[in-house]
Amino acid sequence: MIDISLTFFTAFIKDAKWEHHLPAIFINYMSGFFCFDILSTLPTLIYGQDSAFYWLKLIRFVHAGNVYESIVTFFKDVIKRIGIEKSVKPTFVF
Repeated sequence: MIDISLTFFTAFIKDAKWEHHLPAIFINYMSGFFCFDILSTLPTLIYGQDSAFYWLKLIRFVHAGNVYESIVTFFKDVIKRIGIEKSVKPTFVF
């Protein structure tokens, strides 16, 4: 539940810029991952972790693509800031 609450205040990337406007963050989360988060969290909160609904936590893997995108974007930004070009190939001197 903490993750769901914090996601309502977490900025996201829109058109290559960070979106910090709270109503836009709310709409983005509600139209995206909110349903998956609720489906994977509520049954275990209501019935406990030993229940037959514990397998619903696997729905959280939907976020894996989003995490991958964030990591790729971060490293592209770092490479761009330090000035390394994609076309530069390493040369080895023997």
